Amino acid sequence: GSRTRRRRDRPMSLSTLLLCSATSAIHHGHVVDHAARTQPLILTALPSADADEALPSTFDWRTVDGKNFVTADVNQHIPIYCGSCWIHGTLAALNDRIKIARNAAFPDVMLSRQAAMNCVPLLSAPDMPPPGCNGGDPWSIHHYMSKHPLPDESCQPYEAKNGMCNAEGQCRNCFHPMMVADPTTPKVEYSSPGCWAVPFVGYKVSEYGGVAGEESMQREILSRGPIVCSVAADATFLLDYEKHLVDGVYVDETYLPAGGGPSGHDKSEIDHDVEITGWGVSESGLPYWTIRNSWGTYWGERGWFKLLRGSNHLFIEEDCQWAVPDTSALEENIQARAVGDYVTGMQVKPTDESAADLLRRRAAAARAARASVATPAPKEPLLAARVPAAAAAASTSSRTAGIFTYVVGLTLVTAAAAAFGAEWARRRQRGEEEAGKEGSGGDAVLESVAPYTRA
Repeated sequence: GSRTRRRRDRPMSLSTLLLCSATSAIHHGHVVDHAARTQPLILTALPSADADEALPSTFDWRTVDGKNFVTADVNQHIPIYCGSCWIHGTLAALNDRIKIARNAAFPDVMLSRQAAMNCVPLLSAPDMPPPGCNGGDPWSIHHYMSKHPLPDESCQPYEAKNGMCNAEGQCRNCFHPMMVADPTTPKVEYSSPGCWAVPFVGYKVSEYGGVAGEESMQREILSRGPIVCSVAADATFLLDYEKHLVDGVYVDETYLPAGGGPSGHDKSEIDHDVEITGWGVSESGLPYWTIRNSWGTYWGERGWFKLLRGSNHLFIEEDCQWAVPDTSALEENIQARAVGDYVTGMQVKPTDESAADLLRRRAAAARAARASVATPAPKEPLLAARVPAAAAAASTSSRTAGIFTYVVGLTLVTAAAAAFGAEWARRRQRGEEEAGKEGSGGDAVLESVAPYTRA
């Protein structure tokens, strides 16, 4: 895509775009906002200041000592085409930085792309609707998150379309239509059919800024995690990616010195944002960046690619951004200082007393709701009259049968006990008589009745 946003009444098809010159760009969603970029928010020393430490020849956050520190891959063009690479590249880097900062501990965090679509404005046009699918600047996301928390993907899944930046546009929950109609369902303020806004665990950034140049980029990646960088992803890159691989590394000959070099291209071609997670060297000695794209796992190397490193290829080393995520709200939730409720959303965990009071109030409200529901009148009075009478008769019959069963059972138990007592007395008397006749031989007889005496 070009830097200039398309008017909706003048759509341009992909085939039309491809008829443009080789320097024309495809609208992926990067719209640089240099004029509105304020001073970076930097609180700690930058990694690039530590230039004495030697850099490794290869490094990749996907495998560090056998551990993976990157999150899941996604696709910006599903369910419909959307120029939201600026959101995908930026949030991918933040997702991974959260995982790195927490040493890959549970849970993985995927920030809500749709909430960013709905709420992050262009800094140069803060009073206009957020650009969303029309393209934006990673800097704008970092600036926004330094002031406002962003929820995770479970709050607001990706829809690939511009939405409203209201409470529900950031985090929502919904009832089934039958629950909405049920008078015993807790009352909530619906902002759309069956759905309402809820508080959430939010994520901010504590620092952010820019970085450029091969070594500075490497030091930032190595020290604090992946970065998001802009790149010229033209029609050749989009449609003929595999034809331009050299030892697995993407190389566009027109950007090489023999082909005119970067000077033969215009920076207006920069139209895409991607995440860089590391670097390496191919078997033939080509240095490359390890990059995550946002076009799905069926593109490139399962959604990733390698790009020639060290020569500002496709302007990849021209304009990169970094930010330090703040996960304090997540830690409060994990440590049980905050807890989520289906209706009221995330809140400070109530004390035992306040929780019990909440349960009592909800139970009272449910009883009141049930009591307020009128019992529908029977359609057939005669049948309705017979049913209670039959039920009463059945109840009387059931009680009579129960009494009869009890009396019979008691009689049988009494008779069995009497027979058992008589048999025990008879055997005991006979044992005594045998003992008098045979002396010690009576012990065997007494033993024979012992089970009865123990019983």
